[in-house]
This record gives sequence, C-alpha cells and structure tokens, in this order.
Amino acid sequence: MMAMRSLGFKKKHAPVFHRKAWSYFYGFLSGYRLKLLGTTFGSVIQAGLIIPILLLVKNVFDVDIPAKQIFPIIWAGMAIIGLRLLSTILALFIRKLNIRMMTGFVLRIRKELMHKIYSFSLEFYTKEDQRLLQARIVED
Repeated sequence: MMAMRSLGFKKKHAPVFHRKAWSYFYGFLSGYRLKLLGTTFGSVIQAGLIIPILLLVKNVFDVDIPAKQIFPIIWAGMAIIGLRLLSTILALFIRKLNIRMMTGFVLRIRKELMHKIYSFSLEFYTKEDQRLLQARIVED
C-alpha cells in the first residue's frame, strides 16, 4: 500500500457507477444494440424452458406414476431431453453471439486507445512520469 501512495495514488474509493464512463462505453455498442437485445431475449427464453420441464416432472409424479402408466413417462422423459437439447443449442448460439460482440467491443476500445496514445506529442511522453503513465494506460 505504501508503494502505491509513493507513485501518487490516493486511497480514494471511486463510486461503482460513473454515468460519463458508462455512456462512453455505451457508444462502442452502437453496432451491437440489436444483437444485445436479441441475446437478452434469448437468455430469457432459455431460462423459461425450465418451466415446461418442471411441469412434465410434476405430471409424471402426480399422474403417471400413481396410474402405473409407462408410455407417458417415456414420452415425458423424451420431451425433457428435447427441451434440454433445445436449451443447450440456444445457450451455445447466445454464447457465440456474445463472444463476437465482446470481441468487436474490445477491438473498438483498443483502437480508440491506440489513436489516443499516438495523438500525444513526444514532448508529452518525455515530461510525463513513465511509471504512472504506463499504469494508467494498462488500467484504463
């Protein structure tokens, strides 16, 4: 902790939510807003797929097992497997979209950071504290 203070860092806790920072980052999502909405909706659907599974299990225990019916239990088991398969396929598709979005998002941020770094003059880099400058670039 002492080393951090000697580098000029103060012991000040920043608030979690910075409106200016979030609006800045939100600007990088300009091409991904529709996909982001779609993945959010897909995640809600995927979470909702558990409800029919629960109802099928309830029906098996409440109706089919007491009535000693074998085929409805088999059909319910196949339906549960199908719903789980559908849920897994949806999860993989959502993951693929999220990875593509986040890769593009990080690429845009890195490009902007590089443009910003290259826009400063050589004089700025020679006068600035190198350790502090490196820490700010890496952390930001």
